[in-house]
Amino acid sequence: MELVILLLIQLFREANFFLYCQSLAELIPYFFANNNVNYARWLPIYYRDMVTLEQKHPQLAQEFQSGNFVVHKSSRQFSAMAIDQAHEQANAVIKADGGAIGVTEDPSALRRWMIAGPEVSHLVAQYEAACGTKEGTEHTSHHEETERAQRVFFENEKSSHKP
Repeated sequence: MELVILLLIQLFREANFFLYCQSLAELIPYFFANNNVNYARWLPIYYRDMVTLEQKHPQLAQEFQSGNFVVHKSSRQFSAMAIDQAHEQANAVIKADGGAIGVTEDPSALRRWMIAGPEVSHLVAQYEAACGTKEGTEHTSHHEETERAQRVFFENEKSSHKP
């Protein structure tokens, strides 16, 4: 099971739709075995929809195969994430300042939140990037991919194996 969860993380980060479909198939038996009734009932149907997407909706299948079934938070490699996770992060940006307290109790406030929330989150991210409070997205590699970081890693690895 742990391998399937790690596979899920990898496929979302890499925006790999083929791997996504493969992992869905591997997850189905676990939901039956753990008596997760709703997932056991609906995941096989969802899986069938995903694997038949190319025949039923070829244009959408092409988009998904191009990685457009996830949210790309930056231009960095391995930074894509599932859509629901991106929504949660966008909500967290607003909630950090107390902006979402009690919003679900008032239907009109909830509608405003649903419409304006993602845009406000986007504006906050743009502001932080422009002001330098958060790192911009101009770098596309991970900080551990630098030559210095790799050299330090290998030196530490060598020294940890000395008798």
